[in-house]
Amino acid sequence: MKKILLVVLLAVTAFACGTDDDASSDVSVSGTWNLTYFGGETPVDFNGDGTASANIITETGCYAGSNIVFMSEGTAIVNNTTYADIAVVVESGNETNASYDVTCESDPEAIPATWTKNGTTIAIQQNGGTTISGTQDGDQITFTIQSGSVVEVINDDGTTATVIEDLSLVYEKQ
Repeated sequence: MKKILLVVLLAVTAFACGTDDDASSDVSVSGTWNLTYFGGETPVDFNGDGTASANIITETGCYAGSNIVFMSEGTAIVNNTTYADIAVVVESGNETNASYDVTCESDPEAIPATWTKNGTTIAIQQNGGTTISGTQDGDQITFTIQSGSVVEVINDDGTTATVIEDLSLVYEKQ
């Protein structure tokens, strides 16, 4: 039996400084933006409802309530609530039939950050951390973290294989 451990790296905490001075969007960055989509490239039916989705929030209920609060002076607070701990079991010879054990682990944190806006690009930096950039389209900001989703497959013989996908996070203005 193969065991698959899904480790999703929430790189939301990697974030730059500035103000909302661009007139190209009529929606101000300042305010609260709720995380509505968090997922990789491959749809999976974690909740067993018969419909696979790449959105881990809708499949697990985890990450609900996470948001970013952008202040007008170029500071922000990234609020993370939970993360998904997902164990996947796949029987040898029957890779299309998997079972999932999903636990939403409570891990509330409020991470101070700074931000800038240049055109439709929003850059966020956790204090002293890496900067990630996203694109604002009206009341949505989408961040794509290259190689941000990691799936580790542990085979019966103890060997491992790793699948790496891009991770997308979509925030909607409230």
